[in-house]
Amino acid sequence: MENCLLKKTLVIFILVLFALAWKNPPSHAADPLLEKLKQKGVLTEEEAGQIEKESEKKEAKLPKGLEGVSLGALAYIDYSAGNTLSGGKQSSYNQFAVTRGYINFTKQVTPWFSVRVTPDIFQETNSSSDKAYGSWLLRFKYYYAQFNLPDLGLFTNNKTELGMGHMAWLDFQEHVNPYRCQGTMFQERFGNFNSSDIGIGIMGYFGGEMNEDYKKDVSKYYAGKYGSYHLGVYNGSGYHATENNNDKAVEYRVTVRPLPDVLPGLQLSYFGVTGKGNSADYTGSNAPDWHINTGFISYESKYFTVAGEVCRNKGNQAGTWLTTGSNAKTVEGYSLFGFVRVPGLEKLRVHGRYDYFDPNVDVSDDSARLLIAGLSYDVYKHNMVMVNYERYNYDVNNSKVGGLANADDYEHKVQFVYQISF
Repeated sequence: MENCLLKKTLVIFILVLFALAWKNPPSHAADPLLEKLKQKGVLTEEEAGQIEKESEKKEAKLPKGLEGVSLGALAYIDYSAGNTLSGGKQSSYNQFAVTRGYINFTKQVTPWFSVRVTPDIFQETNSSSDKAYGSWLLRFKYYYAQFNLPDLGLFTNNKTELGMGHMAWLDFQEHVNPYRCQGTMFQERFGNFNSSDIGIGIMGYFGGEMNEDYKKDVSKYYAGKYGSYHLGVYNGSGYHATENNNDKAVEYRVTVRPLPDVLPGLQLSYFGVTGKGNSADYTGSNAPDWHINTGFISYESKYFTVAGEVCRNKGNQAGTWLTTGSNAKTVEGYSLFGFVRVPGLEKLRVHGRYDYFDPNVDVSDDSARLLIAGLSYDVYKHNMVMVNYERYNYDVNNSKVGGLANADDYEHKVQFVYQISF
């Protein structure tokens, strides 16, 4: 069995090396007629080149229905080996997985109106799903209309997403921390919320955009000169749950870039949610509170990025963090993240992250701590390969430990990921 696994791993490794080595595919042969005319002096090199360009334009002309359409993809190919913990008992595993499988369709309908459709593949791991259990299924992650809005004084680059769009926080954070392929961000990891919901959101920049050098060398995302904002009203259930109440969650993010000319990479952010948890057991006026209060500081540069996050919340999106009845727990935590490019090998980055989360401030010795450390290599643009070590430690009263005090109150894994992006 081990020999079989070794052979499969070796084959995959060889295929990856072959793919990385194939950088220069054969070019198309020149038109033989044009070559003959150039040899006879009928056409000059410049004239022949112009004819080739015009011919390529005609051949590349798209049907009207495909004009303005772009297609992209984002996938994480993951291999992980380690152990999990449940009720104080450990079990080991090793497996290949596709942990994300986006297909991004966008259509620019007019200069001010566009549409995005993003289906995502996932594996059904809920054993109550009967025939679907273990199957790879397709569901929508994003499906929204985007309307570009005019500038209004300080508010620039404004736009609205209507439909299944981005919630107000995670897309911003994932463009500061580029390692979503390793796993979810801090608060999503511990179950506070997820990244997409149905509703309407308005977002934009403060005071125009950063200069081209910053957008080229550091980041072109959320590049407002004095910061950015996002305000939205959503169902509050997220993109893979049925809404169980009539409440709507109000989400808001305000990011300030206080010194764009002196410290352009410094940003200060606040993210909040005011709503009700999506509990199936407690609905209407009995629905549990869901309040998010998050502070975030980040600094991005060409060679390194650092960030810190702190939160103190009431309840969670699913409405499952309860004390007695529908009373929501108060939770708190913090996260630190950073990466640095290796001098002389700028495509190689060293990264690390530390999370601390207390799922109930009224109970002692129930916190969880997460440590991540690893290396990544930028293959091409947003395509990367990475290797990580991840370790969770739990206090004795955490549900993962189940109240059993022992020396094995942790989970850990070694992880290899290839991120595909185009």
